[in-house]
Amino acid sequence: MAIPCYVSGKGMYATERTRQFKVTVIEQLEATGIGYDTRYRYYQRQFPTMAPPALPSPLPPNPSPRERAHRAGLQQGLHNEGFLDEKTVDGQNVYDLLFKFLDPKLVKFQYQVSSIEWGFHAVHYFRKYPGRFISMHAQGWDAKTRKIVAIGQGTLNWKQIFEAAKVGGIKNYFVEVPLPLMKASMPYLHKLQV
Repeated sequence: MAIPCYVSGKGMYATERTRQFKVTVIEQLEATGIGYDTRYRYYQRQFPTMAPPALPSPLPPNPSPRERAHRAGLQQGLHNEGFLDEKTVDGQNVYDLLFKFLDPKLVKFQYQVSSIEWGFHAVHYFRKYPGRFISMHAQGWDAKTRKIVAIGQGTLNWKQIFEAAKVGGIKNYFVEVPLPLMKASMPYLHKLQV
């Protein structure tokens, strides 16, 4: 299985050179079978001549790009943002398939807490896949308004999330919210006992 990627850039502020670079990276990912871009719908709108990527089915032959990176001392990480809304492949959840197909020693996962928007609960995944995660992007979430809020506000149980994060293997935590929400999150995080 190819690695889902999000080819980052400056979005709407990207120069034509940046846009062309993105297209080249996406085409190389697909051509080599190493990966595919998870935001292909966005790129299809910007670059209508691009063919839509598909999930390759077999794992690449040994040594895979992941194994070569591991041998070079690199820890690969996969971020669960940007492709969870693509739901399933042959009736199976894409995210769970990645845990099944990617070798735990070669690829660790970064968890996006706001993916609860699509029904992905951090506590569930940290406990279901112990030791498979390396970092977490934290955002508060309000289920009633369906909006990102400051950590400690909204409907998430942060004590449970941080306890489960230990089981999941999280080593790095990032508060990933706009500055006003970050400021509002800090008092809660300073007081939180886990």
